[in-house]
Amino acid sequence: MKKTSMDGLNPVESWFFILENMRKFAGKPEDMGSRYAPVAEAARMNILPTGDRIKYFYNMVTDEERLDIGTAYYEDGFKAGRTEGKAEGEAEKQAEIAKAMLAKGYLVDDISDCTGLTTEEIETLR
Repeated sequence: MKKTSMDGLNPVESWFFILENMRKFAGKPEDMGSRYAPVAEAARMNILPTGDRIKYFYNMVTDEERLDIGTAYYEDGFKAGRTEGKAEGEAEKQAEIAKAMLAKGYLVDDISDCTGLTTEEIETLR
């Protein structure tokens, strides 16, 4: 079957379309008749018990797709971790600057203006 939609398919062709494309369904395809809705709903992973989801995933996804998904999750996590790390590094740098300014006798309000730290944050650095 080379069709990409259920439009114009007879009932047998519709079933084959569903079975061939079941692993691609995130939800019920818009052009799927109500007769086939229970099949699409049964194919959804979120109705499975948690332990069975991994088995389902493993059996429904090819090794190449698993690699692609794993790579995407890794890259997203890496980017999120990198962003968090930058923010933490920036905060540490501002604290170091504030400590140095305190040591040189700058006023807390001036330090706050220069570093973006609150006066409470600066007072805790003393």
